[in-house]
Amino acid sequence: MGELPGRPQTHGEGCVPDTRHITFWGPAALKPPVDGGRTGEPGQAAGTRTQAALMERPAGLIRCRRCLAAVARPGDAIAVDGGHEHTFANPHGIVFTIGCFAEARGCGTAGGASPEFTWFRGFEWRVGICAACLTHLGWRFSGPASSFWALILDRLVFPPAD
Repeated sequence: MGELPGRPQTHGEGCVPDTRHITFWGPAALKPPVDGGRTGEPGQAAGTRTQAALMERPAGLIRCRRCLAAVARPGDAIAVDGGHEHTFANPHGIVFTIGCFAEARGCGTAGGASPEFTWFRGFEWRVGICAACLTHLGWRFSGPASSFWALILDRLVFPPAD
């Protein structure tokens, strides 16, 4: 039997195919650079300029700790079930300290809504991710009359207090 070009070869039962030609793509590989691939100075990496540009943005925004993209504003913080900040454990025993926000314009959701293991009675949740780097930042809770974001506080960078 002839070989097919670009296919891994096997040499009998139980042999491991040659997988050196396989490339794995993650979400980061699909995102274009924020600065369009240009550099600030000759010989300067694009990521260096991008990081500097992010740091020069106006203060007063809550940012993703991983990529520094704007996620929410301090004024978006709300109290739910008697407080803004809550500490919960998921079914795997992982503990999260979250803050509740009416809006988180820099977040998106992933997956379908689930009522299972909800931390807020009457609300379904969806995983919340940073819209820029896709890092898990928390959850979007939706109920019959309202919805809010519950963001993991140690995955955020807060503006300095005035």
